[in-house]
Formats: sequence, structure tokens, C-alpha cells
Amino acid sequence: MAKNVFEDLGFSPEEAAALKLKADLHSQAVKRAARYSQKQLQSILDESQPRVSDLLWGKMSKFSLEMLVIYAEKLGLRTEIRTKKARSRGAAAGSRSHALAVSVRPLLVIPTEAGANATAQWRNLLS
Repeated sequence: MAKNVFEDLGFSPEEAAALKLKADLHSQAVKRAARYSQKQLQSILDESQPRVSDLLWGKMSKFSLEMLVIYAEKLGLRTEIRTKKARSRGAAAGSRSHALAVSVRPLLVIPTEAGANATAQWRNLLS
């Protein structure tokens, strides 16, 4: 079993790192957003109600990593991406792994469908 659930779903280590980064950041933004009404979030994030609703309902494919960083910062979260050498994985030795550091512990939501359907759903998050 891999350290990253996205690898367990069949993604390459690189795709899994990107998906985990996006999912962790989204989860933190939604957790912080729970303190506010949708009306308040429209003002804080400077977004329309449908856009705020998409964020809260987990429609991550509609948001770039950059936009999630902007939302997190507007919600008072400090975001940073740190890289470090990956542990040796054969040919992948020397590549970099990515970690997201935010001011609160990440919470990851996993889709309920299994197998290829779940992999396809998560692959859409990269777009």
C-alpha cells in the first residue's frame, strides 16, 4: 500500500502528488469556509454564489491549484509548497516529492466509487 491514496488508485507517483496537493488544499479551504455563510464567502472570495457552491460541494475539477491557493489565502490560511528528495524508488530516485503545508492539518475526502471510475474521477481533478 502506497503512502498516497492516489497511487493506490492507479495514478503515477507524479500525478498522485499533484492530486494530493490539490485535494489537501481544497479540504483545508472548505474546512475554513465552514465558518461563514455562502453570502459571506461570496464577499470574502469575491466570487458568485454558484462558484462558492461548487467549492463547498467539492467540485475540484472546476478550480485550478492557483485559484485554491488564492481562496485559502483570502480565508486566512498560509500556504506554501515545499519540496524534498523522494525516498529511493528505483528509477524514481532523485526525483522530488511535494508536500503542502497549511496552517491546519489536511483532511482528505475519498470518492465512494472504486476502481476505474474513481481513478477517472480523480484524473479529472488535474484539469
